Amino acid sequence: MRERYLFERKYIRKDNELKIPSKWEKLIGEDTVKILCKEYKEISSFFSENTQYYEQEAPSNVEYMEILEMYLAGSYKSEIIIENTMKDKLFFTFYIPFFKLARYYSRKKYGDILEKYFSKGIYEELYLALACVATRVLVNEIQFLENKLVGKNANEKYSTYVKMYLSNDEYIEELFQFYPLLLRCILEKICSVVEFYHQLISRWEKNVIEIKKCINIDNTEITKIKKVGDNHRNGKHTVKIFLKNGNAVFYKPRNLRISKIYYECLNILYEYVGLSCFKYRIADFGEYGWEEEIKYQKCKNKDEVKNYYIRMGCHIALSYILDIQDFHYENLISHGEYPVFIDIEVLCGHITKNYIPLTANEKAKLFVENSVLGSGILPRGNKEMDIFCALSGKGGMKTGRKRLLLINSKTSDMKFVYKDAKTKKGYNSPQINHKEYRYNGFVDEICLGFRKSYEYIWKNNKIFEGRFQNFSSRMLYNHTQNYSKLIQLSYHPMFMTDGGERQLILSKNFFFHIQINPKNGKDLFESELYAMLKGDIPYFSFLSNKKELYMDNHQMIKEYFTITPEQYIKMQIGR
Repeated sequence: MRERYLFERKYIRKDNELKIPSKWEKLIGEDTVKILCKEYKEISSFFSENTQYYEQEAPSNVEYMEILEMYLAGSYKSEIIIENTMKDKLFFTFYIPFFKLARYYSRKKYGDILEKYFSKGIYEELYLALACVATRVLVNEIQFLENKLVGKNANEKYSTYVKMYLSNDEYIEELFQFYPLLLRCILEKICSVVEFYHQLISRWEKNVIEIKKCINIDNTEITKIKKVGDNHRNGKHTVKIFLKNGNAVFYKPRNLRISKIYYECLNILYEYVGLSCFKYRIADFGEYGWEEEIKYQKCKNKDEVKNYYIRMGCHIALSYILDIQDFHYENLISHGEYPVFIDIEVLCGHITKNYIPLTANEKAKLFVENSVLGSGILPRGNKEMDIFCALSGKGGMKTGRKRLLLINSKTSDMKFVYKDAKTKKGYNSPQINHKEYRYNGFVDEICLGFRKSYEYIWKNNKIFEGRFQNFSSRMLYNHTQNYSKLIQLSYHPMFMTDGGERQLILSKNFFFHIQINPKNGKDLFESELYAMLKGDIPYFSFLSNKKELYMDNHQMIKEYFTITPEQYIKMQIGR
């Protein structure tokens, strides 16, 4: 029963003495451990050697129980997998049975709807999802068995491990007995991937006529599907859909009304400053939507570059009024003379921060956050932040942070090390031929676009107040990178032997929540934990006319905001 998390267990206490291992005080902090034990009795029970537990209830994930039954029955083994492009993947042999299980599970649950799409991207998505869970354990295993592996060198020893161990059912069974969380996390990933793509393809087939009309595409035959971005809410993420004629469409499993309204308002500003409008083709279906692909294009002449930066000034004004966050350089595409932000999902970014600052530092920080610098478009003169900002950010820059990388891949010497992280290539600066034109030389144009747009909104505020209604938005509570690092850590072999261990390492932020939000911190933490146990980045959202905050565990916090987001936008324009 070690695959169960602590909230799925029922303990029999035999003493009342609290014994906290020093290991956990070091890993997540002494204060965090103490307050966790106080709030959750099962955690203090878990630490006690004289405490036993018995099964409280089956894991709440019904799909997991279904696929576990299929896995144990073994009927999926007769499935035939032909996927030549995947055979060179690290530890590929280990994943073959789970590819078979995924196909079998998909057909039993949803029929044949996904059959032809496994080779068009679902296998790749499955491999990436399962490798994220299993790689650290398998690397640990090959290091442990290194002296037993036959081979003249490290490459041959890796081949021996793949052929002699990862193809051995008895070894795999022992592996899962020692790492019960490994099997559970793998099966849960299969469930979420199959369910997600079933929903995507069903929606595509249902909407394809409207998509074709709205996004202006001729051929709708899908040749490939590719994951983009992070997982949220049971494995949902953006997908790039490649079509036979060379076009592509993006599927986004969230409401796209914000993007539609934003570009409608932006075009009003473009017209006012005397520039042509930009039609961003978006098909919004409420819970989800489809967007056209925005491709990087060079400018034809210097006038187009100037227009690009005037339009950027319009973006800065509109994002300031709406308090938009997360406009970093990877979200900006230079599309000829049009700067296009392709991922708008965080409005009213500081709606919860209407507190009275006490110190000079707090006042200064709040002033900066509430200024035009809040959206992340403009550089702040802060080296660490400016490598990500929309205007100055670019690829190949050291972030000052470390990322976990595997070295000596496909050898018995492979291991994980921390190396300097660098930013990805950006497409956020206009070019003529091969010459890049950075923002530094176009400050006047940026200021012109901002000033004219600001004046127009000021004089016509009712137009903008009335447009931003009936939308939903994401709320950023913590940095995505912080969540990602913690989820990655939870797949370390140390935490895959017991559900209690993995739950505890993912509880590292509990004290942080209770400190900064005594009233709702526990609810926010539990929602985050619920998401991260499934390998998802936690997702909080709100509706424009409500004061509630919606969380990952299908719960909400009533009256979380003091005003509605619609009232907040009205207040932003008014000030």
